[in-house]
Amino acid sequence: MALPRVLAGLTTAGLVSVADRPKTGRARPISLTPAGRTLLDQAHTIVLETEERMLAGLPPGEVRRLAALPTACAENLS
Repeated sequence: MALPRVLAGLTTAGLVSVADRPKTGRARPISLTPAGRTLLDQAHTIVLETEERMLAGLPPGEVRRLAALPTACAENLS
């Protein structure tokens, strides 16, 4: 999905606001609305709870290894 469509959807949903004019250059600043901030905070809480459940019972060394594996995979593709 193209960024302008995503931005239009977020704006229509009242989650972000776009400034009428740029502060500098041509880019217009985008800000979260209070509703957008609330939704982002809720999503963050869900992600943290999911991560905690997902990693429950894994030893710390395994958690570190799990976190390092995607980086290693990306480096292998570079």
